[in-house]
This record gives sequence, C-alpha cells and structure tokens, in this order.
Amino acid sequence: MITYEDECVGCSLELGCLGSSCPYINVKHFLCDWCDNIFDHSELRYYKDGYICKDCYLSHSEETWESLEKVNENDE
Repeated sequence: MITYEDECVGCSLELGCLGSSCPYINVKHFLCDWCDNIFDHSELRYYKDGYICKDCYLSHSEETWESLEKVNENDE
C-alpha cells in the first residue's frame, strides 16, 4: 500500500514555510499490506494485488523471494 503523509518539521520564521513545494508535505511511504510496516520500495515485492515484505512473504508462501517482481519506486 502507498500512503502520503504530512511530515511538517515546523520551519523557523527566518526560513519561512515553503507551503506545497516543501519536501516534507505529502511524503510517499510504501507499506507492507500484511504487517502495515513502512519499508523502502526496494524491500517490498508485488504479491496478490499488494505489496509484501520479505518476513511476511516467507511466513506465508513456499515460493522463493527472488521469484517475485520488485516494487517500482514510481508507483502511485
């Protein structure tokens, strides 16, 4: 699953808020659909119409982890 979260760091008045162009607004997170933990996209694989981490996969399947397609960083 992909989520977008506001991770505002409360920039000081001297720096000023960048608003919608701030890199901390709408930060993309990739989550395992089985354990709901956040992972880098490279640590997830496509599995049954979702994303799965290695630990969840190895506890749910007998196929090899390497046989799964890697998650694309550009997924929406």
